[in-house]
Amino acid sequence: MIKKIILSIVILLISIISFFLIYHQKNNEILVTKKDNSNFISMMVENENGEYIEKTDNNFPIEGYLFNAEKSSCENGGILSWNEEKKKVQASLLTSDKCYAYFDKDELGSICKNENLAECFIKNYQKDSSIIYHDGKADYEGEENYDLEAEDLSYRYTGGNDIVYNYVCLDGKTESGACTSDDDLYRFIGLFKNEEDQYEAKLIKADYTTEEQTGTAPSVYGSTTSSTYKGDASNLKNIAKYVTYGEDLIWANSTFNKVNLNVNFINYLQKKLSKTNFITNHLWIVSLKNSVPFYNAKVAYQEEIAKFLTSEKYQAQIGLMYISDFYYSAKSKYWSLIGFAGHDASQAPNDYRSAINDNWMYMGLDEWTISLGGNPQAHRVYPDGKMGTTDPRTGELAIRPVFYISSTIKLASGNGSKQNPYRLK
Repeated sequence: MIKKIILSIVILLISIISFFLIYHQKNNEILVTKKDNSNFISMMVENENGEYIEKTDNNFPIEGYLFNAEKSSCENGGILSWNEEKKKVQASLLTSDKCYAYFDKDELGSICKNENLAECFIKNYQKDSSIIYHDGKADYEGEENYDLEAEDLSYRYTGGNDIVYNYVCLDGKTESGACTSDDDLYRFIGLFKNEEDQYEAKLIKADYTTEEQTGTAPSVYGSTTSSTYKGDASNLKNIAKYVTYGEDLIWANSTFNKVNLNVNFINYLQKKLSKTNFITNHLWIVSLKNSVPFYNAKVAYQEEIAKFLTSEKYQAQIGLMYISDFYYSAKSKYWSLIGFAGHDASQAPNDYRSAINDNWMYMGLDEWTISLGGNPQAHRVYPDGKMGTTDPRTGELAIRPVFYISSTIKLASGNGSKQNPYRLK
């Protein structure tokens, strides 16, 4: 009898202890570490390609990463959260469990996922050191020539490909991962205010177009080789070369503008995307201007854009880059240089030839911009990176279409790298 009583008491005590242990785990979240719970939790860390790789050391990633509460989970219903004060994962559990804590890279792609792209990028642009806010104030450190900003309240990507992650994939998909084809890759020039004072993202095609994309051209590169071309060498033979203005030097009348860009290229995009209504109609400044490559970046912008904001404009979906876009895509230490100091190679340190490794927009072929530069000349970029002018009625150069996208566009995924470009929705 006594043994039965003792056994009953033991069972009761075990039940009470078990109850309190379970109750304690359920209602009091515990801090866990990889070291003490190696069989309990796996840490999954995002890499440059947007893939999650299991982290093998004993510390939670803190610097440069964000805890992904949406993706983090446990097999048996446990809940994971992040304790910001302790810098550890916090777990709420009922029973023993196996959990997976996911960490995203602390960058715009993670912060702004599913958010309005323009609003979120502007709010968090300082997370990306390659974006400079052109407000005329030095709100970034370690950079030269901030006094040469455009002061147009734009947010521009600045620097070389080693630091600028601004690729966008337009292949009709929204999931993370490499683009279907390099022909579907574009790059953010930055964020700019439109006529309604709203910010729109401005994109440029990452590589030059072919006749398939923009229509019949006077010539193509064919079997020509180029030591300066930064794209896929096998694609060089297909790149088309165009004249951009007619005899009257009026952009609105140009067949290249009306047909090659705003019919052929729009049709090409529609085949890829089904819809192109996210591309806005934009007022392009197309007035006759001075030859700006003989100025530094700020004066070039003023001569090309600022002085002509109330002058001749042309509304269309597709255009080309401004010469000042090319100036400001280089690191700010080059903004004090002029675009053209002479054809002689000895002058290269004095102009934008010295900036080619720190200018993400440089692609290495003869290229047109939209801007005229004195009768009968239009601005262009040379293969070695300097800027100049050529007669746009006869000169045949490569082109990269440029357009603005709606301020309501959201960011679907990606981190802006070429391997994991931004995708839109």
